[in-house]
Amino acid sequence: INSAISEGVTTDITGAVRIRECTVDIGAYELQTGGGTPNFTITAPSSQSTCQGSDFPELEFTDSENGQMCLIINESATQTITAPEGTVFSEVVFASYGNPTGTCETGFTLGSCNAVNTVDIIDNLASGHNSFTVTVSNDVFGNSCNGTVKKLYLTLKYTSPEYSWTNDNPSIGLPASGIGNIPSFEALELGVANITLIASLDACTLSDPVTFTYTVESPTSLYVD
Repeated sequence: INSAISEGVTTDITGAVRIRECTVDIGAYELQTGGGTPNFTITAPSSQSTCQGSDFPELEFTDSENGQMCLIINESATQTITAPEGTVFSEVVFASYGNPTGTCETGFTLGSCNAVNTVDIIDNLASGHNSFTVTVSNDVFGNSCNGTVKKLYLTLKYTSPEYSWTNDNPSIGLPASGIGNIPSFEALELGVANITLIASLDACTLSDPVTFTYTVESPTSLYVD
């Protein structure tokens, strides 16, 4: 989709850039206030060492978690919305700045007043982020209905990102790359391996890389008189 934008068209009608990280907006608006940089932060695992011939334990990054949250935010409010720890927002199920009907339990339906760019704006703020901040106002979403008291109605899905890693020294016994948890493996050759870990969602990199090490040491000889 990114390559489908006409040559020379780099902003929307408000002057905001069309492509941000891995996201392109093919509509009229590309509002991008409040997103984090980077989208998602990884805590580097502790470096490990073991003796040649011993096993490194499996390294688990996170349990897979998927869910959904619902919010109704009053006009003029500014709110930070955060997914559970270790997850990122993955889909805007419903978003309307206006007067939708319904509840979080029954679901929402568009009302007579709806800012048509709400989904695009929330998607740019939320997707791939663990947390984002939004101000519910006409300045952000536009005044689609003069004289109407409006609220922001949201239903958002969140999920765990995918982890991938690379290893610059496969001779220690660990493959050069992989996806998901790092399996347990036997320490083969002596040396140090730098392991680089990143998080992604739908092939879009979410995090800065973090690096830790595996060190294979020579076994300590035991002498008995």
